[in-house]
Amino acid sequence: VSLLMCLLIFRAPEFFGANINLALTPPLMVLLAARYGMTAATLGTALIVVLNIYSTQQGFRLFDHANGGSFIALDLFLLSLALVGQFVAALFAECQQTEKALEASRSWLNEAQRIAGVGSWSRDLRTNRLEWSDEIFRIHEVDPQSSIASAAVFLNVIHPEDRAMADKAYLDSVANHKPYTLIHRLRFPDGHIKYVQESCETLYDS
Repeated sequence: VSLLMCLLIFRAPEFFGANINLALTPPLMVLLAARYGMTAATLGTALIVVLNIYSTQQGFRLFDHANGGSFIALDLFLLSLALVGQFVAALFAECQQTEKALEASRSWLNEAQRIAGVGSWSRDLRTNRLEWSDEIFRIHEVDPQSSIASAAVFLNVIHPEDRAMADKAYLDSVANHKPYTLIHRLRFPDGHIKYVQESCETLYDS
């Protein structure tokens, strides 16, 4: 990526007398920082500086038209560019750490639910999206690899004699903004029965 960036910088054409390389460098450096981190941003900046020193010794000055050949101006430009790259890289690294912490929390929650035999599910009333925890799939004996969480799958596992009761409790909770708790049965294809206690609370924003 750094080599491609340098190639674009050195070979960039002019646009109305101004070198396009000045416009190309910041977004490319930010992209490098966001994608590969602070080390890559630093190495990319250092590579540009080294190539500029070498090209200056060969009689070609980078950004010559844009800054009148001022080496100090170029150094200041690269310094500001490096600071921007480091800032973006730091934000990106913080985001990655947050994602890792969230994934670790989910893993601990799934393990705790497995040990306790308690699952959880959520349903977005705006998008109708339903999500099950791993333990909900185990309780309902549904393969998460071959099935997706859906109301149809959920109701299909409930004992036929209890489906109307469970469905009414859920719909009443949505309509009246009140939680509910009930015990109902699950019936599976081989005929065995499970008793489960289900508690539900519907939450609303402003």
